[in-house]
Amino acid sequence: MGERIVALLGGSALHVAPGAMPLYHAAAVMASNYVTGLIDAAAILMKAAGIGERTALGALAPLIRAGVENTLALGPEQALTGPIERGDLETVRLHLRSLSALAPSVSGLLPVRGSGTFWSWPGGAGCRGEGPPRRGAAAGRKVAGMLKSASASPISK
Repeated sequence: MGERIVALLGGSALHVAPGAMPLYHAAAVMASNYVTGLIDAAAILMKAAGIGERTALGALAPLIRAGVENTLALGPEQALTGPIERGDLETVRLHLRSLSALAPSVSGLLPVRGSGTFWSWPGGAGCRGEGPPRRGAAAGRKVAGMLKSASASPISK
Protein backbone atom coordinates (compact mmCIF):
# COMPACT_ATOMS: atom_id res chain seq x y z
CA MET A 1 0.00 0.00 0.00
CA GLY A 2 2.76 2.44 0.95
CA GLU A 3 4.62 1.85 -2.33
CA ARG A 4 1.46 2.58 -4.27
CA ILE A 5 0.93 5.90 -2.46
CA VAL A 6 4.55 6.88 -3.10
CA ALA A 7 4.15 6.03 -6.81
CA LEU A 8 0.92 8.04 -7.05
CA LEU A 9 2.79 11.03 -5.61
CA GLY A 10 5.51 10.64 -8.26
CA GLY A 11 8.12 9.26 -5.90
CA SER A 12 10.20 6.11 -5.75
CA ALA A 13 9.88 3.80 -2.77
CA LEU A 14 13.13 2.85 -1.08
CA HIS A 15 13.63 -0.33 0.87
CA VAL A 16 15.86 0.39 3.85
CA ALA A 17 16.94 -2.28 6.30
CA PRO A 18 15.63 -1.47 9.80
CA GLY A 19 19.15 -1.17 11.23
CA ALA A 20 20.13 1.27 8.47
CA MET A 21 17.35 3.78 9.13
CA PRO A 22 19.60 6.15 11.13
CA LEU A 23 22.04 6.28 8.19
CA TYR A 24 19.18 6.83 5.75
CA HIS A 25 17.87 9.69 7.89
CA ALA A 26 21.35 11.21 8.34
CA ALA A 27 21.77 11.17 4.54
CA ALA A 28 18.47 13.01 4.13
CA VAL A 29 19.50 15.60 6.73
CA MET A 30 22.84 16.14 4.95
CA ALA A 31 21.14 16.48 1.57
CA SER A 32 18.82 19.18 2.84
CA ASN A 33 20.13 20.99 5.89
CA TYR A 34 23.84 20.81 5.08
CA VAL A 35 23.26 22.30 1.64
CA THR A 36 21.42 25.16 3.33
CA GLY A 37 24.30 25.60 5.76
CA LEU A 38 26.86 25.72 2.96
CA ILE A 39 24.80 28.30 1.09
CA ASP A 40 24.67 30.37 4.27
CA ALA A 41 28.45 30.08 4.65
CA ALA A 42 28.94 31.19 1.03
CA ALA A 43 26.66 34.20 1.69
CA ILE A 44 28.74 35.04 4.78
CA LEU A 45 31.90 34.98 2.64
CA MET A 46 30.22 37.25 0.08
CA LYS A 47 29.21 39.63 2.90
CA ALA A 48 32.83 39.67 4.09
CA ALA A 49 33.74 40.63 0.50
CA GLY A 50 31.33 43.58 0.73
CA ILE A 51 28.31 42.07 -1.04
CA GLY A 52 24.87 42.20 0.60
CA GLU A 53 23.04 38.96 1.40
CA ARG A 54 20.22 39.33 -1.17
CA THR A 55 22.67 40.24 -3.92
CA ALA A 56 25.01 37.43 -2.85
CA LEU A 57 22.25 34.81 -2.90
CA GLY A 58 21.16 36.01 -6.33
CA ALA A 59 24.71 35.80 -7.63
CA LEU A 60 25.30 32.38 -6.07
CA ALA A 61 21.97 30.89 -7.24
CA PRO A 62 23.12 29.88 -10.74
CA LEU A 63 26.27 28.27 -9.31
CA ILE A 64 24.29 26.41 -6.68
CA ARG A 65 21.69 25.18 -9.16
CA ALA A 66 24.32 24.12 -11.71
CA GLY A 67 26.37 22.37 -9.02
CA VAL A 68 23.39 20.43 -7.70
CA GLU A 69 22.09 19.54 -11.18
CA ASN A 70 25.54 18.46 -12.39
CA THR A 71 26.11 16.40 -9.26
CA LEU A 72 22.77 14.63 -9.68
CA ALA A 73 23.29 14.07 -13.42
CA LEU A 74 27.00 13.20 -13.47
CA GLY A 75 27.79 12.05 -9.93
CA PRO A 76 29.87 13.93 -7.35
CA GLU A 77 33.30 13.18 -8.79
CA GLN A 78 32.51 14.17 -12.37
CA ALA A 79 30.70 17.33 -11.26
CA LEU A 80 33.66 18.86 -9.41
CA THR A 81 34.97 22.16 -10.75
CA GLY A 82 37.32 24.85 -9.52
CA PRO A 83 40.72 24.84 -7.87
CA ILE A 84 40.39 21.53 -6.04
CA GLU A 85 39.37 19.72 -9.23
CA ARG A 86 42.25 21.38 -11.13
CA GLY A 87 44.79 20.78 -8.37
CA ASP A 88 45.40 24.55 -8.30
CA LEU A 89 47.58 24.82 -5.20
CA GLU A 90 48.08 28.59 -5.34
CA THR A 91 44.36 29.36 -5.43
CA VAL A 92 43.71 26.92 -2.57
CA ARG A 93 46.47 28.62 -0.53
CA LEU A 94 44.95 32.04 -1.27
CA HIS A 95 41.51 30.84 -0.17
CA LEU A 96 42.90 29.39 3.06
CA ARG A 97 44.75 32.62 3.89
CA SER A 98 41.66 34.72 3.18
CA LEU A 99 39.45 32.49 5.30
CA SER A 100 41.80 32.53 8.29
CA ALA A 101 40.48 35.96 9.37
CA LEU A 102 36.87 34.74 9.55
CA ALA A 103 35.01 32.91 12.29
CA PRO A 104 35.96 29.22 12.55
CA SER A 105 32.34 28.26 11.81
CA VAL A 106 32.96 29.49 8.25
CA SER A 107 36.76 29.36 7.90
CA GLY A 108 36.86 25.69 8.87
CA LEU A 109 34.49 24.59 6.12
CA LEU A 110 36.92 24.68 3.21
CA PRO A 111 39.60 22.55 4.87
CA VAL A 112 37.07 20.01 6.14
CA ARG A 113 34.72 19.82 3.16
CA GLY A 114 37.40 20.48 0.57
CA SER A 115 39.52 17.67 1.93
CA GLY A 116 36.57 15.29 1.88
CA THR A 117 35.78 16.32 -1.67
CA PHE A 118 39.36 15.93 -2.77
CA TRP A 119 39.83 12.57 -1.09
CA SER A 120 36.88 11.16 -3.02
CA TRP A 121 38.07 12.54 -6.37
CA PRO A 122 39.69 10.05 -8.79
CA GLY A 123 43.27 11.27 -8.62
CA GLY A 124 43.08 12.67 -5.12
CA ALA A 125 45.32 11.18 -2.47
CA GLY A 126 42.59 8.97 -1.09
CA CYS A 127 41.28 7.89 -4.50
CA ARG A 128 38.49 5.31 -4.45
CA GLY A 129 40.06 3.75 -7.49
CA GLU A 130 37.16 4.64 -9.79
CA GLY A 131 38.42 5.71 -13.19
CA PRO A 132 41.71 7.29 -14.22
CA PRO A 133 43.17 10.32 -12.44
CA ARG A 134 41.99 13.49 -14.16
CA ARG A 135 44.69 15.92 -13.02
CA GLY A 136 47.39 13.75 -11.56
CA ALA A 137 47.76 12.08 -8.21
CA ALA A 138 50.76 14.24 -7.24
CA ALA A 139 48.67 17.43 -7.31
CA GLY A 140 45.95 15.53 -5.50
CA ARG A 141 48.26 14.55 -2.70
CA LYS A 142 49.58 18.12 -2.38
CA VAL A 143 46.14 19.73 -2.17
CA ALA A 144 44.78 17.02 0.13
CA GLY A 145 47.80 17.41 2.42
CA MET A 146 47.43 21.18 2.40
CA LEU A 147 43.77 20.96 3.29
CA LYS A 148 44.40 18.39 6.03
CA SER A 149 47.09 20.56 7.61
CA ALA A 150 44.80 23.58 7.33
CA SER A 151 42.21 21.67 9.37
CA ALA A 152 44.73 21.55 12.22
CA SER A 153 45.90 25.13 11.75
CA PRO A 154 43.80 28.09 10.59
CA ILE A 155 46.59 29.59 8.46
CA SER A 156 48.23 27.73 5.60
CA LYS A 157 51.65 28.59 4.17
